Amino acid sequence: MEKKLKVLIVFLVVSMSFFFAGVSTAYAQEAADIPTMLPDGKTEEFYRTQAESVRQYNQLLDGFRSRSRSTSQAAVYDECFGGAYLADNGELVVLLTGNIDTKRAQVQEYTVNPEIMIKACRYSYDELNRVMSVMNENLGELRDRGINISSMYTDIMNNCVVIKLRGAEGDAEAEIRKLVDTGCIVFQTTDEVIEYQEDDSQPDMKGGYALHNVDRGKNATLGFCATRNGKKGYVTAGHFCPSIGQQVSYNGTVIGTVKQSGYYPNTYADAAFIESNGAANPTNMIMGYQCFSASTYEYPQNTSILMYGIASGLQQGTIYSYNYTYVPYTPGEYTSTDHVLATYTSQNSDSGGPVFFYEGNYGGQSACSLLGVHSAKARIEDSPGNKCSSSFAKYGNIATMLNVTAITE
Repeated sequence: MEKKLKVLIVFLVVSMSFFFAGVSTAYAQEAADIPTMLPDGKTEEFYRTQAESVRQYNQLLDGFRSRSRSTSQAAVYDECFGGAYLADNGELVVLLTGNIDTKRAQVQEYTVNPEIMIKACRYSYDELNRVMSVMNENLGELRDRGINISSMYTDIMNNCVVIKLRGAEGDAEAEIRKLVDTGCIVFQTTDEVIEYQEDDSQPDMKGGYALHNVDRGKNATLGFCATRNGKKGYVTAGHFCPSIGQQVSYNGTVIGTVKQSGYYPNTYADAAFIESNGAANPTNMIMGYQCFSASTYEYPQNTSILMYGIASGLQQGTIYSYNYTYVPYTPGEYTSTDHVLATYTSQNSDSGGPVFFYEGNYGGQSACSLLGVHSAKARIEDSPGNKCSSSFAKYGNIATMLNVTAITE
């Protein structure tokens, strides 16, 4: 725990700033030009509380975990654990199945919080994750049988898995229940579509860092700087840089070449790595925020986060689901699994933008932890009480798929 606390102290934010060698910086925005954003009247105290809750949440996951996660086997948790989410004040709320009183002391021990809030639920965290896993493994077969799934995600606060269908033809629900016969599934019909937000207009930079794919004539946002196989470079959206060998420029100057991309018919990380050619200097800055850590923590529902895109600028939102799958209408197009559904807004050219967690102000410097890169706009306003509008790829998945490490010093 002492080690984890030390990690958290260094667990600060990702800021991404270029000091271009030989490249004009006329469009570059200095850190001092961006005020610290405490959205919706939230205070430094709220963010400190939230950061502590995230730490407690990951200690809780460690405590209830039955065996370690491996590449072939997902983690398994105590049947009493139903997940957790953040209250509006940033404090952690833990869900338990069965008799709450029998596990209260255990939760208090794991979180080191005698005042932890606990609520009852029906379905376990394992059950929700099992449904998502089985469904993801059978998406192709279900499509072949004419079952048109649009998306699905875990909703911890409502203790269910939402599966959204395009139309209600045939016996889609009955067919799905043959695979996963559980009461935790909530079916909804939808005409939702996600929009990947690259475009072919001239970027106005908006004080951010715009990337241009020379081979495709598209623009997007730089997510974070990283190293891969000892080489420095940049990470952005995979759908923006789908092919190895494509050249990418900033402000008219080529700054690197795509060396790896997560753009496949099915992917768990919509991201790509651009190896630097030396025309720009990769750093650990994301606009006005200093990044000292790229997070592989898990984040509970309702966590407040930030995203920076070259079109939208700095945007605030919350995590709605930490396990989101989107299935395109046309077979063979981009299917994403294990992404994050969030409520921040986004526009064209924001693809690839950094998503991060504000850690606080330290000596006048705003600090954050990198969570991932923005993937797409997700229009799913038809969900009850759901105002989700975007999805992003997790840093841990990006690091695994691309074999990259974020630059954090």
